[in-house]
Amino acid sequence: MKKSALFSLLALCMAFSTQCLALGFPNAPFNKGVNLSDWFNHEDSKYLRYDTYTDNDFADMASMGIDVVRLPLNFKAFMDANNNYSFSSDFLTALDYAVDLALQHNMYVILDQHSFYGSRWFPDNGEEIVTSGLRQLAERYKDKNDKVVYELFNEPGGNCAESGWGEMQRRLIAAIRAIDTKHWIIATPYGCGIDNLWDLPEYSDSKLIYTFHSTSLSFSLTKGLIGTAFHCNTSQPCHSPIIATQCLPSRASLKVTPSMKPTIRIIPMRLSPPTE
Repeated sequence: MKKSALFSLLALCMAFSTQCLALGFPNAPFNKGVNLSDWFNHEDSKYLRYDTYTDNDFADMASMGIDVVRLPLNFKAFMDANNNYSFSSDFLTALDYAVDLALQHNMYVILDQHSFYGSRWFPDNGEEIVTSGLRQLAERYKDKNDKVVYELFNEPGGNCAESGWGEMQRRLIAAIRAIDTKHWIIATPYGCGIDNLWDLPEYSDSKLIYTFHSTSLSFSLTKGLIGTAFHCNTSQPCHSPIIATQCLPSRASLKVTPSMKPTIRIIPMRLSPPTE
């Protein structure tokens, strides 16, 4: 499939309203997005292509109203385990190119840590690998404009739970904040399901976005779930947006209680672009 046709398809998939109803939450800073999953999400660095997407592709996306791209990054494929898990220069050069393309087209760009996701085995040094990668990204992009966003972990699952995911995520947030205090960070519950949101501990950070994944965006939100999940109540508005960074939005529906206010925005981002 040609990229022009691909992006037209994605625009159709994401053209429905992204606003949902919930209590006291702010909107996310972006509205319509797409995952570029075939750029940096490889098991071996030899498959990396610098120009997988070009300026013309980003212009096409921008013309359809896309204002955020998510870049799944398989950290471990581009690291040197013998050099403190440093990223390769080829990876960083390609990533700089991707980030700059997004910023040039006035898009947000989500740098999504995409190693060890789902039921994949989380090694004993997994937290060290993830922390090292996030620190390197924070150091590299801390002075970029506010449209760079860090996503801590795509779908933590499997034996991540044995490591205490909620507190591990707190440490990952702290690792970034020791370097970069201005950019948004995306946090996620174990399993990345909306029903797992309330299992998270409270994080004291004014620039957090919470994410979940859904294959249909068909679910229910209730005042109790939202209040329990994010430690707020009817008299105290919550402060963090919620987005869906992976979904198949063709059958989107959202059930809410009548008293909820239209102040959360769910950002549907297609799982990944079809290939040729």
